[in-house]
Amino acid sequence: MNELHERVRRHLETAAVVYTAHDHAALPAPVSSPADFAAMLGYPVDRIMKTLICRVRSTGELVAVTCPVDIRVDFKRVASELDCGRIEVASTEQLETATGYPRLGVSPLGLDDSITVAIARQSFTYDTVLVGGGATRVEVELAPHDLQRITGAVPVDLG
Repeated sequence: MNELHERVRRHLETAAVVYTAHDHAALPAPVSSPADFAAMLGYPVDRIMKTLICRVRSTGELVAVTCPVDIRVDFKRVASELDCGRIEVASTEQLETATGYPRLGVSPLGLDDSITVAIARQSFTYDTVLVGGGATRVEVELAPHDLQRITGAVPVDLG
């Protein structure tokens, strides 16, 4: 069984938010894509979020962009909304060093306070969204407003 990363679990418990952890191994069929995962839960795929760790080119600061998995991120637009200059996806090494999470298990939860979290405004159309649990093949389902509140996320318009 896959479990939430300890920092993710601690963040959720400290914040006292209602959440559900979803372990892919506990599902009735193999999950090979976000679409498979969404279908098994009976959710639209854009309710499943990805978190991209990005680096501000001019300062090296990090930004975690959390948005639906089926959206192509316009980095120029995100940078403009955050007023931070040009951003680019961090390398796998930078991601793992900064977060301690594997590339396929990145979470906006449990991050260092120096990492700015941005969340797609369209996430707020759902009662709950699913984000990475800090480990591969495990997701956290929680209200997007709770996610914003406990991470200090800045809402951004991605389209």
